[in-house]
Parts: sequence; structure tokens; C-alpha cells
Amino acid sequence: KYFYVSARTLADAGRFDDALKVLSGGPSATLLQDPRYHVAMGDVYRKKGDVAKAKEAYDKALKIDENHADAMLGRGLTDWKAGKKEDATSWFEKAVGARTQFPDVYEAIGLMWIQQGAMKEALTQLEHADKLFRGQATDPVRMAAFYKAVQKAIAGKGSAAQVTDWVDREKAYRRGK
Repeated sequence: KYFYVSARTLADAGRFDDALKVLSGGPSATLLQDPRYHVAMGDVYRKKGDVAKAKEAYDKALKIDENHADAMLGRGLTDWKAGKKEDATSWFEKAVGARTQFPDVYEAIGLMWIQQGAMKEALTQLEHADKLFRGQATDPVRMAAFYKAVQKAIAGKGSAAQVTDWVDREKAYRRGK
């Protein structure tokens, strides 16, 4: 678990080469058969902006486990980043089919819809993501990142009242409500 968290933390800090070193430090044959390993590699490559390597890594995970929801989410996020919104939507739908209680997918769909100007649909998805994240007792660091991403996206396309609503949601979360 810490292996993957270390790589994700480094990638989130923009230290992509360090994250790849952590993951590539002589992976065992067992690790190479673990779809989570390939998803972690794909996530680093996606955050780095290397779409081809990200897709390759997610595809390796899906070859090992064709129903691996995190790999499907990764493919969707990669296609979204590449501007292939229809392909992204297809992958997000597959991910939800593989794991119905998957708040990360609803977050991604909501953020994508904000980008496309479909605010009403986006808010429905984001509210569902918020409910699922809270119901799963998601860690505070992840919740802070979720609220920050939503508030930033809405600030760019939505109203001040909508931003305030999400600021209030975050405050309520922090108060334990």
C-alpha cells in the first residue's frame, strides 16, 4: 500500500521521474501480474502527460483483469485529457459497471461535464461523488483535493452561488456533518 501511496504522492507533487523510479525499482514477477501496479504506472504517466505510455500501462492492467475498475477510470481520464470525450465517457461507464460505488468516476464525469458547460448534469454527478466519498469515510487529504477540484472547476464555468455551495459543503464535511 505504501509503495503505491509513495508513487502517487511524488506524481501529485510533479516529481514524475522519482515516482517512476519508485515503481520501476526492480518489480518482481508477482508485482508485474498485479493490475494495481500497472494502474499506478499509468497514473504517473497520465499526470506527466505521456498519453501513449499511460494507455499502455492501463491496457496491461486490463489484460490481467478485464474488469479492473481503476484501469478503466485511468483510460477514461487519459482519453479525456487527450480531448476524446466520447471515448472517455465510454470508459467511465465501464468503470461504473465494474464498481458501482466508485466516487472517483462520478467526480471525473462531473468535472468533464463542467468543462463542456453542462452544469446541471455535472452537479448531479458531483453531489453523488460527494455522498459516496463521505459514505466510504474517504481520507481528509483526498476529500480536500476533491473539494478543491470541484470549486476550481465551478469557479471557471459556474456561478458564485454554486462555488459558495461547494465551499459550504467542504466546511460541513470538516465539521463532521
